[in-house]
Amino acid sequence: MKKPLVSIIIPCYNVEFLIFRLLDSILLQNYSNVEVIAIDDGSTDHTSQVLQSYVDKFKDKKYDFHIYEQINQGLSTTINNGLKYVRGEYLLWPDADDWFDDDTTITSMVYVLNNHPEYSCVRVMANYVDEITMTKTPIAIQNKSKEDLFEDFYYWNNNIWAPAGSHMIRTAKLFSELTDRSIFTNKDGGQNYQLLLPVLYKNRCYTIQKHIYNILVRNGSHSRGAYANYSHQIKRWYDSVELIIHTINNISSMDNQTKIWYSAMTHQRYYLIMANTAKRHHKPIEYFRFIIKYFFAKIKILINCSL
Repeated sequence: MKKPLVSIIIPCYNVEFLIFRLLDSILLQNYSNVEVIAIDDGSTDHTSQVLQSYVDKFKDKKYDFHIYEQINQGLSTTINNGLKYVRGEYLLWPDADDWFDDDTTITSMVYVLNNHPEYSCVRVMANYVDEITMTKTPIAIQNKSKEDLFEDFYYWNNNIWAPAGSHMIRTAKLFSELTDRSIFTNKDGGQNYQLLLPVLYKNRCYTIQKHIYNILVRNGSHSRGAYANYSHQIKRWYDSVELIIHTINNISSMDNQTKIWYSAMTHQRYYLIMANTAKRHHKPIEYFRFIIKYFFAKIKILINCSL
């Protein structure tokens, strides 16, 4: 019997000297049915040529290897564009500079989903890897045995961490919630949040308690940027609010009253974050403006709860 197809979307941007680790780690997997969807997001280096150099290697492995090119649109748009090509029963979306640390990583994740239909998602634990020394530091996760993770992801509780590539999800569940196979797109990403929240709503996630995924820690990563400027930070928080509300509203199995409640909670939480950001940057007028918005959002929640 043929094993379920695993789709791997890889967004690529200027990773000519980095992506070999990921591609090599995929080729080393002992799982037999994989398709790779590599999307070059307008790279200005030789990323495209590096991808082309792997075509024959994937052909020899009998893995489908698809390369697509686009003008630079950002990480979430690249993932969004990749979703329309997905044919697999299960989905992974690693960053191009990260890689699998074990040749059984995909097999282990597929085993859980194949044998436990009660899970819509499975995750492995990950390591940070220093770009210079290549030293691995295991990422600590609280409540590793917890399976109902929607609230943790929504509130970012319990030291929750959702690195791309460490989670495998059921595509049928994802596309039953995102009926148009589309996520909200902006330059700053947010794709992990958007792919995981719909799948985790009223569903369970299993954690394989092995550190078998590596995250390269480097400056200038496609998905791990810095926001030192105040206006950039505030814009980032506003973008986050828009992204989260869009994601919540796209969960088709969530009733409208619950969506309204989560929307108000999102505004309340992020207005407080923005107020604290303004305070750190010594902007008292901005601080009080966000505090007022925070209390209005809080009142809206109380009214909603009384209905």
